[in-house]
Amino acid sequence: MADVVPLVSCLMVTTDRLTLAKRSIRCFINQTYSRLELVIVCAGDRAYRRALEHHLEYQGIGNARVIAAGRRSTLGALRNLSLDAAAGDIVCQWDDDDYHHSDRVLRQVEHMTRQGARACFLTDNLHLLEPDRQMFWVDWTRGTSKKEQWWQLSLGTVMRIRDERFRYAESGPRAYLGEDFDLAADLCREVPVATLNGMGWLYVYVFHGRNTCSKEHHYAIPARRSFPNEWIEARCEELRRAVDEYAIPRPVDVCGAGGPVFRLA
Repeated sequence: MADVVPLVSCLMVTTDRLTLAKRSIRCFINQTYSRLELVIVCAGDRAYRRALEHHLEYQGIGNARVIAAGRRSTLGALRNLSLDAAAGDIVCQWDDDDYHHSDRVLRQVEHMTRQGARACFLTDNLHLLEPDRQMFWVDWTRGTSKKEQWWQLSLGTVMRIRDERFRYAESGPRAYLGEDFDLAADLCREVPVATLNGMGWLYVYVFHGRNTCSKEHHYAIPARRSFPNEWIEARCEELRRAVDEYAIPRPVDVCGAGGPVFRLA
């Protein structure tokens, strides 16, 4: 008997950002992994929820559903609601304002399985500063003196075996911001975590001006964690091929720690 392919639940939390959410939904549609579902927890108003439902119907996406949530719910509570609604044996964070490569789920599932791990994160990712039309390849293992594994992970790329022990904070300061950091720390302390290195093109973290995290947070990341220019130059063809898949408006300057390397025109 052939091995059963596990169902992966991609978990999106969204509030009144239809254009961004549609972009993330398109990334879900394009995934090469064979068994997926998309769980969208909507904290927006009824009109926004209906717009999402109409979009899913128009796109013919039968493996997605929208769940209504209260506007005043904390981000941690919303993420827990998506966990409770998931049917998959594996859950994957699917932020509504970032880009996800078509191979992201496939590559992470394969790596987690090969490593015999219970969770998987990238350690690097692309970081797009939309107002400046600049993209950086950042490495979370750089620019930190912290030795704990969770300081060296791209937190938005978390994928894990569903396990009721691991939940997000629903109250306190971490319930609104940094809820994913505490979850990553818990995972690294309690279960084997696989890290996927050198494949940062699988995920694009985007600053667009309406983010949960501040502008200062986003601009500090490439300043501290960008790969050097020569490293990016050696990978430029691989990067060009990967980024061609994303519907990122051009032009974009791809930069390293020393400044621009090449332009996507």
